[in-house]
Amino acid sequence: MTTDIEIDTNTETLEDLIKQLQEENREIRSILQKQTDASSAMSTTTTPEPKIALPQRFDGSRHLLRGFLSQTRLIFHLQPKRYPTDEARVGLIGTLLEGPALSWFASLIETSSTLLSTLKTFTEALETTFGDTDKSRTAATRIRRLRQGNRSAAVYASEFRQISCDVSWGETALIDQFRHGLQEAVKDLLLTIEDPQDPKDLHSREPVQPDTPTPRKPVPFVVDRANATRQYPTQNLNLSGKATSVERKPVPILWPTRTHREEMP
Repeated sequence: MTTDIEIDTNTETLEDLIKQLQEENREIRSILQKQTDASSAMSTTTTPEPKIALPQRFDGSRHLLRGFLSQTRLIFHLQPKRYPTDEARVGLIGTLLEGPALSWFASLIETSSTLLSTLKTFTEALETTFGDTDKSRTAATRIRRLRQGNRSAAVYASEFRQISCDVSWGETALIDQFRHGLQEAVKDLLLTIEDPQDPKDLHSREPVQPDTPTPRKPVPFVVDRANATRQYPTQNLNLSGKATSVERKPVPILWPTRTHREEMP
């Protein structure tokens, strides 16, 4: 029979083995975690950032500021490692300025302005100085003056959609304004189309402009000198619009007599 001493010894041995296995398990997990972190770091560092062409320099023109800032935001989004901080991003924007905009930026550098340390405050100051302070009112004025003119309906609809992004109008007002700027011929065609519930539906169902009508050919006639008549062909049309019969209608012609010919120069 096993004694109590042997049982205690076996128990201690098993506990030591369990502790040893737990320590080895921790070491293995630690090694695997380090390998995973190293592989992920290598994958991120080996992936190069895309090359993007820099936008054209901004000279302070109000109508160009919106596109300029959109292009710089795209660069910062696609190249976060090249421009990791706000100061680096503000510095890039500063190198792309010229004219009055560059003079404004130079004054900030000379005075060590706090605007240079935060991208958000810097872009807000740039928009306040050179941007449109009331985009909604400017867009409303532009959309009221917009007309189709001699352009196609597709080109007119494209420009209308661009301006309507800055207008806080309802759908009904946008549809009415879109119709108002169309050509009269296109408005007549829209009478045959069901009114849309969304301005996008109106753009997608733009009617095809009518073609230029083909000029009518002159009607031939036959001169009967013996009976002194000029005969024009006439057609009797049924309800389907097809010709059912053709007849010639005589028209009297007054030929000049001998006396008239002697008096003519």
